[in-house]
Amino acid sequence: MAEKELGRGDVIRQLWRIACSRPSAAVALAYLEQPSRETIQRLDLGAVSEFRRNSAGSVEIKFVDRVKALQALYELLGGGMDSEEADAFFRALEEAGAEGEP
Repeated sequence: MAEKELGRGDVIRQLWRIACSRPSAAVALAYLEQPSRETIQRLDLGAVSEFRRNSAGSVEIKFVDRVKALQALYELLGGGMDSEEADAFFRALEEAGAEGEP
C-alpha cells in the first residue's frame, strides 16, 4: 500500500484535533480494567502523549500541551494576521470548543 503524502491541510486538521481534544476519553480508559483493542481504538486519545498502567493498577497519563498546539496552528495559519483576523480566529476556536461541551 502506498503511503499518502502529508500535506499542510493534514497538519492543520491534526493540530486542530489535538487542540480541541478532551481528557475524558483518557480518564475513561484509566478506569477500564481490561480494555479490548476495539474499545481503545474507538476512544479519542488525541490529547494523550503517554499512558502508563503499572502492575499495581495505578495509572499515569500525560497530555499534549494544547497551548503549543494552538501556537503551532496559529503560525501555520499565517500568524502575522491583523487584529481583526486574529479576533475572528480566536472567536472560531471558542465557538468550536463550546460545541464540544456537554
